[in-house]
Amino acid sequence: MGNPRIIRIERGELEGVRPRKAGCNARLGEHGLTVRVPLVRLLTDDGVSGFGFSRVTREQVEPLLGALVDEVFSLQRGVDAAWKVVEYPLWDLAGKLMRLPVYVMAAAVAGRAVATPLRVPCYDTSLYFDDLHLADTTAAAALIADEARAGYERGHLAFKIKIGRGARHLPLEEGMRRDIAVVRAVRSAVGAAATIMVDANNGFNLNLTKRFLAETAECRLYWIEEPFHEDGVLYRDLKEWMR
Repeated sequence: MGNPRIIRIERGELEGVRPRKAGCNARLGEHGLTVRVPLVRLLTDDGVSGFGFSRVTREQVEPLLGALVDEVFSLQRGVDAAWKVVEYPLWDLAGKLMRLPVYVMAAAVAGRAVATPLRVPCYDTSLYFDDLHLADTTAAAALIADEARAGYERGHLAFKIKIGRGARHLPLEEGMRRDIAVVRAVRSAVGAAATIMVDANNGFNLNLTKRFLAETAECRLYWIEEPFHEDGVLYRDLKEWMR
């Protein structure tokens, strides 16, 4: 791929607008309508550039100026550990220099082969707590189901639903009942063939997780993400229970 030198580093922000406002999750308040993604672009002395997501500060990234690409990246190890803060821009830069898709290079680092072209499933992750202004659980579930139906009509076949309302925003029992009702309503709205996932943002504990999974078993959830904070003992318990 040659060995050009990094001569310029630019930091910026990509702003996007969601189809509608995103509400709360188990931990945080309203996410709003606008999405802002921090980006870094690296330019080499042969005119090739790579960009990608990075929250790196100017001070953190300045030592990269003047570095040769093979000092910070190789196809054997990927991005050097010292520069993980700009991992995505470096992968993009290396892919352009080698004229290879990044996923092919990443697979090579892992010692794996991948089919080309690669197809990556995606899902609608816009189903936040947009229902907190409603006192009635049935109405709340219908609202989120309508949002899922709108995503289905845009072409989505998989959906991730935020759960954990009882961790902060609603009384515990009321929040649990609403989480369960929402998942059931979404399953009904998008049909049996769609994939449904949930994300509690660590808003449950072990027993709440078991209850939620038991009461939504008929919905055939594909995964539950971050039901509670990482704890090896508790997650082993959950794994055994799920068997």
